[in-house]
Amino acid sequence: MLLKIRRAPLLKALTRCCNIADKKNHAFSYVALHAIHNVNEMTLQLTSQDANHIVTEYVEAEVTESGVLCVPVGILHAFVRKAKVDVNIEKIGNLCQVSAGNAILKINTVFNNNDIASDLSELQQLQPFATLKINRAMFETIAFAMSQDENRHTMHGICIHIVTNNDIHEARTIATDAHRLAIYVTHVTPPDLIWNIKNVSGETQVILTKKTITEILKLFVEEAEELLLCLCDKYVYILVHQTKFYAKTIHGTFPKYDGITQKYYHYHVECNREELLDAVECAAIISEDKIRVVNLSLQHKQHILKISALHYSAGFAENSVFLLQPSETDWQDSFNVKYIIDAMRHIKSDNVMIFFDTQSSQIKITDSTTHAAQYIIMPMR
Repeated sequence: MLLKIRRAPLLKALTRCCNIADKKNHAFSYVALHAIHNVNEMTLQLTSQDANHIVTEYVEAEVTESGVLCVPVGILHAFVRKAKVDVNIEKIGNLCQVSAGNAILKINTVFNNNDIASDLSELQQLQPFATLKINRAMFETIAFAMSQDENRHTMHGICIHIVTNNDIHEARTIATDAHRLAIYVTHVTPPDLIWNIKNVSGETQVILTKKTITEILKLFVEEAEELLLCLCDKYVYILVHQTKFYAKTIHGTFPKYDGITQKYYHYHVECNREELLDAVECAAIISEDKIRVVNLSLQHKQHILKISALHYSAGFAENSVFLLQPSETDWQDSFNVKYIIDAMRHIKSDNVMIFFDTQSSQIKITDSTTHAAQYIIMPMR
């Protein structure tokens, strides 16, 4: 088996395989190289996996004959990354010889490619119960709110909740760590959402792991690009460009969030996003490292929102922003400053709206136009 491959597409494919492979686990530290040579095509198929993901990349290549070999993905990726010219791969007995110009690498092959092929063949038989058109904003604007506690496995990822009510279809992506919740709502219509089976309940939920979200975001080549996500029992997958990406979903029930997101707020204010972000970041400088509390104080007669922070030994910081519309009441409460900054940085519009009640309770921060992304933050007690 002899292959000649252009360096750039091979490096791109190996990089994705390297991201998926679990190099700390010997069983998942390899890439299977499958050379395909027939009347219709000459292609190199690269496949890597970990316990929950499989990725397959296709690269055009000059192939003398079909064959399969399996090598450590980290070593092959490091060699191709250092290479300056196109790469040749040849199977010589139990060795894989890789050459690029004057550089030659000989790697021992392993014999677990049958396991990878078996897993891939099984996944290729999956029949999705629904396909959903997704965009980058559905995940990128809320991923920061995922729980970092791996023991809370259902919150250590993002929930995709599809709700169908008569002719209204919503695709919601939700992330929470129990102290804050971020939700992005997209109104979808066929062909953006297609049910392949009759959905009796009118809704479905799948939970994707943090690593799955990271890899999905890497599949978006352009900011406005949309991809089709296929939802199956226990798995999701995406077929895009020269990539097939399969991911196992998290088993469990995502926390009920309707009572939080559908809460009615009696009051709201509107501010310039940049001004409010600058004021909060200014107060964050002096907030205590461990507690990180910032106080929001609305003074409706002066039409300002004051932002302040107190450090027990360093001192006090205060800033204020003008309201873009009159407020009906005074109000104040304390929040984790990082949570407010995270929300501000992921809102793209010029102005933001803060919804609140006079009693100490959660607040909701959204942009002032679409309200597609909503950030709900619990007060500090």
